[in-house]
Amino acid sequence: MFASPDAVAANFRHATFSDATLGFGAIRGPMRWNFDFAVIKKTRITERISTRFDVQFVNAFNHVMFGLGSDSFFSFQPGADIGNPQPFGVPSNQFNAPRYIQMGLRFDF
Repeated sequence: MFASPDAVAANFRHATFSDATLGFGAIRGPMRWNFDFAVIKKTRITERISTRFDVQFVNAFNHVMFGLGSDSFFSFQPGADIGNPQPFGVPSNQFNAPRYIQMGLRFDF
């Protein structure tokens, strides 16, 4: 079906926001989820002095989320063209950042 993007794009009716059949959530993209995780350990040395060690994981499972493509209503990319059938159904760049780990050591006095 998607071998000819021009034929597929010709079968779709352009949705308008004044259309009564266009309800909430009618235009959807791929599901997006991210898992951030942090571990913090606070240790008191004296009554007034303490240390805090923390490790933060952003995108802990390194789950890739692709963008919606340049033909989407919600791509917010400059030059997005909904009438161009060539990138139809093709994910664009990566939406989220790859996994990174941050460690910190803090002295409170």
